[in-house]
Amino acid sequence: MRTNRKLHFVLCAALLSSGCTWIFSSVQRNESTVGCIENQLEGYGGGSGTSSDPYLICSAAQWNKLGGTSSDWSKSFKLASDIDLTSYSGSAYQKIGDMTTKFSGSVNGAGYRIKNLTLNSTTYAALFGYVNSPSFSNLVLENFNITSTSSAAPLFYDLTGTAQLSSVTVTSSAIVGVPAAGIYIGTVSGVANCTTCKVLNTTITANATNSFVSGIAYGGGGTHNLTDITLTNVTLYPGLSAGFGAGLVLQANTISVNRAQINIDMPNQWGTASAGVTYLLMGAPTSTIQNVTVTGSIRSGTASAGLVVYPMFGPLTISDSVVNATIVGVSAGGLVHQPNRDLTISRSGVQGTIIGTGASGVGGFVHTTSPVGYTTTISDSYVQANVSIPNGQNNVAGFVNQGNNGTLNLNRNYFSGTIVGNVADNARACFMVTTTGTLNSADNFYDSTTCTLGKGRQSGVMAGVTPQNTFSMQPSSAFTNWNNGNWIFSSGVYPKLVWE
Repeated sequence: MRTNRKLHFVLCAALLSSGCTWIFSSVQRNESTVGCIENQLEGYGGGSGTSSDPYLICSAAQWNKLGGTSSDWSKSFKLASDIDLTSYSGSAYQKIGDMTTKFSGSVNGAGYRIKNLTLNSTTYAALFGYVNSPSFSNLVLENFNITSTSSAAPLFYDLTGTAQLSSVTVTSSAIVGVPAAGIYIGTVSGVANCTTCKVLNTTITANATNSFVSGIAYGGGGTHNLTDITLTNVTLYPGLSAGFGAGLVLQANTISVNRAQINIDMPNQWGTASAGVTYLLMGAPTSTIQNVTVTGSIRSGTASAGLVVYPMFGPLTISDSVVNATIVGVSAGGLVHQPNRDLTISRSGVQGTIIGTGASGVGGFVHTTSPVGYTTTISDSYVQANVSIPNGQNNVAGFVNQGNNGTLNLNRNYFSGTIVGNVADNARACFMVTTTGTLNSADNFYDSTTCTLGKGRQSGVMAGVTPQNTFSMQPSSAFTNWNNGNWIFSSGVYPKLVWE
């Protein structure tokens, strides 16, 4: 809200014999609503609803009027003040967009807030319902408390066409649903372009034991293009038994992520799968993740990974990304868990702690690689994490747990963390436990001071992987064949990627 200004109107009765009498009338004008008629209940606060002259929204009453006026759901709107929906929570709030008439217009928040919306529903719960190629920009949703036994999200529930979201922020909110998402819920065919989107200080909770939660979107399929994304202090609670959680998007056909700072906490070790960016890529096109940082904690009762769990039906490319988090699962991978198609990772790293809690094992970088007919290629990457598994359990490795029966290419990677766990000697290794496919490995290293197992692979020496002590792992000049512009070498420090 902009600062209020007092406008003083002065009248002088100059003709009075007693002199000049001053009469002051002080009027409070809110600069944010200049030109906006706040009490115009029969309409909006100005404008004509076109893209060049949008309807102005000055009050909660005017916003709620939009929900009851389906003939306006293709128009353009702009906030001219903060909108406090306290009085319109529950059944008093009229959702915008239904199956018959979807919202296809635009909303420019102009930096103002829509705040204090409380919904408790047995159907979908969101500010907007069904939308078709909408546009939302410069919008802040604050203190939303949304609970549903169906789908729940702050912004919208069902997407067709292409949605444009630019500078949309959700903050200080609590979302509970089946599924529940931090900003929006899509559909099988929709496309969402989300640029400079933020979720801050928000809790997202599954309202059923087998439900899904995600920091930005529950896709249900569709294409999700995310750029300049921020999640800060976001807590996710997947369903207790068969629940799934993802930092950005859960269940998408295809995703493209470029520049994301993800700080999340999945505090309970339950559910089926948890990932820092996405779970279950279902489409054939290539998905890409680049320039992503994940911090916090990621826990699951089954499978966990810092970026992606189960990229199933399309290639995945990851670059210039780092995970520095606590990752816990019966089976766990620092970056990726079990790709089902081609996987290419470059210039990326894992720090923090990776913990496998069961017999399915743990890999500091990748849990399991691509199956027969597909290829996993990892180059110019590292693990500096502590990798552990409970005593008596099997399969723990600093870099790759299991090479599947596809092709695995490893070039210019290193492991400098620790391996913890009293497991069978043939089921642990400093670099990789085993592979059943084709292995091409060259110019990889592990720190034999920090990893004292004395072998790169479960069977002993691993071709293309050289053990070196800590001093030799921190040289002032590049390792042989590593002088490719991707690394920075400095004496006494492990190699760093140029973008770090």
